[in-house]
Amino acid sequence: MALMSKSEALKTLGVTSKNMGCTSAQVVVLTYRIQTIADHLAKNKKDYSAKRSLQCLLGKRRSLLQYCARRDKAIYQSILKALGLRR
Repeated sequence: MALMSKSEALKTLGVTSKNMGCTSAQVVVLTYRIQTIADHLAKNKKDYSAKRSLQCLLGKRRSLLQYCARRDKAIYQSILKALGLRR
């Protein structure tokens, strides 16, 4: 999964360091944590605690994306496009 760097994705979405609590910034951070854990699980298939944490992070990201889709469709679409997520 080839993603742009976290800082590039935040710049694309217009998030500054003072606004890291907004939904789009949280989704970007969660996406990169998910990516690192998924890479770890590709090498360590029996790490069940990492698998559980991955499932928790996926649920958090899903709920944030649902919230964003309800609040503002344009921001939701820009997040999906910037991160290369499918819906």
